[in-house]
Formats: sequence, structure tokens, C-alpha cells
Amino acid sequence: MLFGLPYYLILVIPLAGSLLVPVVGRFNEKLRDWIPAILMGISMVLCWSLIQDFGTTHMPHWEWINIPGLYVPFEMLLDPLSIIMAILSSTLCFLIYVYSTEYMAHEEDRDRFFFLMLAFGGGMLTLVLSNNLLIAFIGWEIMGFCSYGLIGFWNDKRNPPEEDPLGYEQSNPLLKFETEGEYNTHCGTKAFIVTRVGDAFMLGGILLLFTFTGSFLFTDLASNLNNWWGTMAAWGLLIPVLVLIFAGAIGKSGQAPLQVWLPEAMAGPTAVSALIHAATMVKAGVYISARFLVTIVEATSAGHVGEHAIGFFPLQAFGIEMAVSFFILVAVVGGITAFMTATMGMVSNELKQVLAFSTLSQLG
Repeated sequence: MLFGLPYYLILVIPLAGSLLVPVVGRFNEKLRDWIPAILMGISMVLCWSLIQDFGTTHMPHWEWINIPGLYVPFEMLLDPLSIIMAILSSTLCFLIYVYSTEYMAHEEDRDRFFFLMLAFGGGMLTLVLSNNLLIAFIGWEIMGFCSYGLIGFWNDKRNPPEEDPLGYEQSNPLLKFETEGEYNTHCGTKAFIVTRVGDAFMLGGILLLFTFTGSFLFTDLASNLNNWWGTMAAWGLLIPVLVLIFAGAIGKSGQAPLQVWLPEAMAGPTAVSALIHAATMVKAGVYISARFLVTIVEATSAGHVGEHAIGFFPLQAFGIEMAVSFFILVAVVGGITAFMTATMGMVSNELKQVLAFSTLSQLG
């Protein structure tokens, strides 16, 4: 990396820097507003410097949990997929943070806003650069928490909401709010709950994987450690586990049937909509799907999986054919979402919702 600096600085700078935001805000508001852009700019430069690590087999490694029966190291994964996603995420976050300095200049409680924005960027970088599935899930949850706070940021507005904030008649009494702040709080809470549904399934899939592999590392999964691929296939658990993890991606990326949260999540400030719903968080689901695609392909070719398979199974080799039904499911969910949300965007009366539906369609 640039100047031989430790790789973990890419993650530490935004996450630790977010804690400085409210402290600096007590002394200098202008500097406080620029801290996220400055710190993310540093992380962005470090991410771009990772290009020289393309093709490297070096995995930056630190011990995290090391107790009898449970060894969980912290490793950074520096393959092309991770590096490209880190560059995209850090660059987009940096640009949005610069935009936010003026967009939010006249708002109250900017300490909370910029703390959540910077912590969100750190969570995204933790997800895409971690070789440890458990730590990646922690970054995944950091984004979920920050999105909840950012979507409902304007929770104290006392003016009545628009007559038709959702683009259709408010026949549902749950959508009739006395103030705009109540509506914004509802949107943030809905986003949090819906995405947690997918995350609960995802965590179950991660723990099942750990049961059969004994490791949380993507590289161990890719090397077919303990023949987890053949063993889980023989037990009939392989596709269910992959579907459980994909459920987390469905929730995060707003795919059918968990797409209901994202259009209402546009209630947050425009900078939040750009950060969460167009630039980074919704791409997390795409990333985790792509990451497991790469992992599955490597696992099925590692160590000649077929040699350890049980002979009477129809798919004797337990190779890539075993995952075809999972790939078909991913394609069907994406195709349905792409068509459904594109048509929903065509009839929406709210501009930000049109952009939300467009985002969902492209993600599909």
C-alpha cells in the first residue's frame, strides 16, 4: 500500500474518525463538517493505492479472537473484486461527503449527521475488504444501523406531511401521520426492520457454514476447507445455506420481496439518498452475491471435490452443477425485481421515488 502504511488504516480512519466528529463540533463547526470528507479522502487515496496489489497472495493478518475451539483472525482480502469495490465505495463516499458540507450547512444537529455518514463509509469498507465473513457481517450491520439513523434524520420536523408523500391515496391509516417527523421516523424504522429480516437469515447461513468449515475466512471457503462443499451437499444443506445468505443480499439491495423499504427511505436528506440508495449500501447485496459466486466457483474446483463425493448422488462430483439451482434463483429474483420496479417507477408521482425504483431495477 501507499508508503508502506498498514492496510487496516483504510478501515480505522473512517470508523475511528466518526467518533471525533461530535468532539470537534464543540469547538469548530466548519472543521466538523469537513472532517468526513477529509478522512474519507485519505481512505480513498489508500484504496486507490491498492491497485498495485492486484494479483497478490499477501493477506494482511491480525489476531482477533483466539480461544480454544474458536479462532477468528482479522484478515483483509485483496483480490480484484474487493479492491474495485473499495475504490468505488470510498470515491463515492468522498464526493457525497463534500456535497454534504454545503447541503447540510443550515441544518441542526449536524454532529449526529456527519457521525453516521462517516461511520457508514467505514462499515462499507469493512464489508468489502474483510476476508473474515463474521467481520464483514459486522460492517454489514454498521451500515444498517447508520442507515436507520440517516433515513429518519429529520425526525423532529413539526410541519404536516405532504398530502400524498407516497404517490397514491392515503387509504391506509398507518400512513396518516400528524407531522413530517413522524413520517420520517416511520420510514427509518421500516427500513431497519425489513433489512433485519434478511440479516437474520444471513446470520443463520453464516453460522451454518462455520459449523461445517470451522472457519469464517472466504479464502478457506474457496479452498473447500474440510470438504465443506461435499459434506453440506450430501446432507442436503448446501443450497439452503446459500439461499439464507442470499436473503441478506435481498434485504440490503431491496430485491423482491423485500423491496418495500427503499422507496420510503427517500424521506432522508438528499445526501443520504445518494449515499445509501444510489452509491454504496444497496451495492452491498450485489457485492456479497458476487463474492459467493467467486467463492463457489473456487470451492468446486479446489482439491477435486468430486473425489470425496458419495457415489450414489446424481451429481457425483458435487461440482458447480450443484449450485446451478442457486444461480437460477438469483437470476429469477433479479429479473423479477428489475421488471417490477421499473414499471413501478414509470407510474410514481414522486421524483425521489422514481430514482429509488430506478436504482432497484438496475440492482436487479
